[in-house]
Amino acid sequence: MQKKKISRRDFIRAGSVAAGAGILAACAPQTVVQTQIVELTSVVKETSVVKETELVNQIVTATPEPTQPPEPVVMDIWAITTVEDLNAEWKPDPNNAEFKKQWWTGGMIRLQAKAFLAKHPGVTLKITGHSWDWDLRQNEYLALAAGITPDTGYGEAYVTEFVSLGVYAPVSAEAQALFPDSTYRSVQVDGKAYGLAETTGANVLFINMDVAERVGLDTTKLPATWDELLTWADTISKGNKGNAYFTYAPHAENFGIGLRMGHWFAQNNAPMGSDLGVPTLNIPGAADT
Repeated sequence: MQKKKISRRDFIRAGSVAAGAGILAACAPQTVVQTQIVELTSVVKETSVVKETELVNQIVTATPEPTQPPEPVVMDIWAITTVEDLNAEWKPDPNNAEFKKQWWTGGMIRLQAKAFLAKHPGVTLKITGHSWDWDLRQNEYLALAAGITPDTGYGEAYVTEFVSLGVYAPVSAEAQALFPDSTYRSVQVDGKAYGLAETTGANVLFINMDVAERVGLDTTKLPATWDELLTWADTISKGNKGNAYFTYAPHAENFGIGLRMGHWFAQNNAPMGSDLGVPTLNIPGAADT
C-alpha cells in the first residue's frame, strides 16, 4: 500500500466526510463505515524516523438480528385426482375405497409424493384434482387469471404453450439428468426442460391369438396397415361378443390416440407437430408413416 501524508486541514476535511458517511450509513444499519487513524512508522536511510498518519476505512457488517423460524412449507400440487391422505391404504382392487376414488393415479401419485417427502422433511403436499387434458388447460388459464397458480402439477400436453407464456420454471439440471432426452424433448427450451414425464414406457399392441383364430383370422399375417387393423378389430368384435379393446384406431375425438401413436411418427423423423404444439402432417414422411 502506498502511504500518503496529509495535513491537519485535509484531516479535518476527511473527518467531516467520514462523519457524513456515517450518517448515511445509519439508514442501512446492516453495514457501517468506520474511519480509523493509523500511525505508521518507517525507517528512512537508517537514520531518520518519519511518522505519518493515514486514513483507513473498514467495512463492519453488523450481526443480523435473530429471525423468526420459517413457516411450514405447503406445496400446492394439481393432479388428475384429489389425494387427501397419502398414508391411506391404496391397492389396485375395485373394492378398495381409495382405488374407487382415484383409480390407478392414486397409486402413482403416492409413489412419487412419498419419495419426494422423504427427501424434503418438513414439507407438506396439498394434492387436489383439476381434471385432465383440455379441462385441465382451461382450469390452468382460470387460475392464471385469478393469480392462484399451483406450485406444480400433472398435465397432458400443453406444457410448451404455458412455457411460451413465461409461466413455468425449468426443472433443475440434476432432475433433468435423471431422464432420457427423448422424454422431455418436446418441452425443452434453450437446453432446459420445463417438464418431466409423469410415467415412461413402451406402447405395444397385444393380440389374443386364440381369439383371432377362433373368429377365422389368419394369425400368420398380422395387421400391418390401419385398414387391416380395423378389419381385425371389427372381426373380433363381431365374433367375441362385442369385446375388442384397441386404442390405436383413428378416433378423431380422442386426443390421447394421437399421443399414443405419435412416437412412430417421431421415430420416422416425421413429427406430428412442432415443439410449440403446432400440429402438422404436411411434412415429408408423414403420409408414409
